[in-house]
Amino acid sequence: AREMAVADVLFAASWVGAIVYLLGRDLNIYYILLGLVGSSAVIFLLVSLSRERWMGWGDVILSVPIGLILGWPKSALWLYLAVLIGGLWGALLLITKRKKRSDTVPFIPVMLLTFWIVLIWGDSLWDRWVRF
Repeated sequence: AREMAVADVLFAASWVGAIVYLLGRDLNIYYILLGLVGSSAVIFLLVSLSRERWMGWGDVILSVPIGLILGWPKSALWLYLAVLIGGLWGALLLITKRKKRSDTVPFIPVMLLTFWIVLIWGDSLWDRWVRF
C-alpha cells in the first residue's frame, strides 16, 4: 500500500507540474499534442503488445505529462533516450548478474532521468541527433 501511495503522489505531482509548466510557455498546441500522443502511444503500444510483461500502465500514465511538457520533437528524443538508456541499464544488470531475465527492472526512474536530460539539454541534443 505504501508503494502505491508514493506512485500516486508521483503521478499527481507530474500532472500538476506539467500544467504549471505549460501555463508559463508560449503554447504551440500542435507540437504539444503531437508530443503527448506520440510518446504515450508508443509506450501504450509496448505495454499492450507485451501484455504488461515489459512495461506497466504506470509507464503510460507518466508518459502523458512528459509528452505534454516536452512536445514535439523533444518527446521523440526523450523516448529514444529512455529506451536506449533503459536497455543499457537492463543489459548491465544482466551482465553483472544483479538481475535475471525473469526479474523486472523499473522503467520509471529511467523515464524521469531522461526527461530531465531532455528538458535541460534537449535543444543541443536534438541538433546533434538531427545532424547525425
